[in-house]
Amino acid sequence: MEWKKSVESMPPLTSYTWLVRKQFDWCGGMEYSIELKELEGCVSYGYTIAEAKKGLLDSVKVWLNGHNNTLPAAKNETHIIVIEPDMHKEEFDYINHSLQQLKETIEVTQ
Repeated sequence: MEWKKSVESMPPLTSYTWLVRKQFDWCGGMEYSIELKELEGCVSYGYTIAEAKKGLLDSVKVWLNGHNNTLPAAKNETHIIVIEPDMHKEEFDYINHSLQQLKETIEVTQ
């Protein structure tokens, strides 16, 4: 497993910028997400910030598999956390509506 070597030599996760957000889950409840800004798309979820933080290392492993097992250099010497605004119900409804339209379009073309 190539990612294992990358994970062992990576800087601490606190060297990356954390984007933290409270958002709706698929069932309409609330959960937290933590995304590592420098690793676009590397995100972990949990019903508490502690749960989301716990899943970050697994998220990095998955991210590495899709990015040639190469991590970009960490840019931060201090831990930066950006608290993003909570997801509003309108945003949740818009996303679900868009996904439903996409699903219907795909079903029509099949």
